[in-house]
Amino acid sequence: MANRVLLGKRGSEHGVFVSKSGVDVTDSSSTTPLAFDSNAIASLLVHSFGQGILVPEEPTNASFVFDGVTYTAHEVDIAHGLGYTPAFAARWCTADDISSGVAQRVWSPHFFQITERDTSGSGGGGFPPPSGPDPTDLSATSGMTAFADSTNITLKNKGTLGLNTTVTDFEDSAVYFYSYVIFSEENFLGGGSL
Repeated sequence: MANRVLLGKRGSEHGVFVSKSGVDVTDSSSTTPLAFDSNAIASLLVHSFGQGILVPEEPTNASFVFDGVTYTAHEVDIAHGLGYTPAFAARWCTADDISSGVAQRVWSPHFFQITERDTSGSGGGGFPPPSGPDPTDLSATSGMTAFADSTNITLKNKGTLGLNTTVTDFEDSAVYFYSYVIFSEENFLGGGSL
C-alpha cells in the first residue's frame, strides 16, 4: 500500500502533499500529478477551456468561413455547470492577427464606439442655420465583452460595421477569434474576466 499523505518535506519543497490512489506521495520523481499540493493553493485550478470564432453583431446576417466551417454567431454562451460564478479569463483577436494558426496579439475583453457626424448635406453653416437635411451620425463599435454568471460564460462580439457596410464587404478585422479558460474558484471580479 502506497503512502498517500505527507506533511513536511517532499523533494526540495515543504508543505502538505496528497498523492492519487496507488501512488507513493514520497516519490518526488513520479510523473503522476498530485491530488493536492499546498504549494499550488495560490494558483487557480482550471475547470475547462476552449476557443471559437464570433462574427460582428451587425449586420445580423454576417457569416465567416474558416477551415471550411461557416460561423454566423456573434454571441456564445458557454455552460460551465459549476452552480456558482467562476473566475475565468477570456482573450480575443481579429482574424487579421492570426498567422500560421497562431494569434500574434490578443486583447482582454473591452469595446469602444466611434461616432462620426456627417454634416455634408446640411449646408455651409452661418446664422440662421441653412435649411436642408439634418446632420447624420454614423457609428461603428468594436471589441468583445465577456461576463460570467452561475450558469454560463457569455462572450459577445460587439463589432458593428457602420451604417453603410454590407456583409459582403466587411474585412477580417471585424471577425473575432476568442479563447477562454474557466477556473474552479469563484469569481472575484464581479463576473468579469481576469
